Amino acid sequence: MAEAGFRKVERDRERRFGSPGILLAGYTAAEAAAIRALLDRIGAAAVPLVACSAALLERTVADALTAVDPGEPAGPGQLPRVLLMSGLTGEEFHRLMDEFGETGMPRPIFAAATPTNLQFTVKQLLIELLREQRAMAETRAAPRREE
Repeated sequence: MAEAGFRKVERDRERRFGSPGILLAGYTAAEAAAIRALLDRIGAAAVPLVACSAALLERTVADALTAVDPGEPAGPGQLPRVLLMSGLTGEEFHRLMDEFGETGMPRPIFAAATPTNLQFTVKQLLIELLREQRAMAETRAAPRREE
């Protein structure tokens, strides 16, 4: 979700907005474990990974990222596949996206934490990300006008 002043994430060691954490939606517990292994492999072992459950949908994204016992993950078909990154370094951010394909799982909607979306409920965030994804797909599919 882009906000005014959005800038490209550089491959650096600077931490981005928010406390370190990843909110994962639409993946099973076994898939979340494979993503955890990917985080370990890219040097982000200390980054908390929270798999979204039905119980987290009405909590704010900020609260969900710090959930101690989020409940059983709501897997594929129940929630869209989303990976929201908070407080990662630029290097962690890029390596996670670049190497995600090695998991063999469907690619999620990647999103970054912002001051605004951390205040959304998880449900609001997922709806907004799906809207943005559809809008981008429609833009790509629209015929180009020649000028």
